[in-house]
Amino acid sequence: MRRRSACHVLAMSEDRDRLPGVYAMFLTLRDEGLDDMDIAERLGVPVESLPLLARLAEAKAARLAVAQDKRGVAPSEDSKGTDELA
Repeated sequence: MRRRSACHVLAMSEDRDRLPGVYAMFLTLRDEGLDDMDIAERLGVPVESLPLLARLAEAKAARLAVAQDKRGVAPSEDSKGTDELA
């Protein structure tokens, strides 16, 4: 599950907290190097749900990054557009 994508830049930034809670926490735990069992336990979800959770977290991070690029502002300058990510 150690896949990295274009949205990883956003996921590693201080703006990760702009993502809905479980997605931000998943990305944080994954980046800290926790294995799937530990991540599932900390999030209180079945380990079998992690592949889908990973895809959703990465998609939401990518969508947020694209929205920020389109607005041409730094992520901390504008918090609009995150409601549709929840």
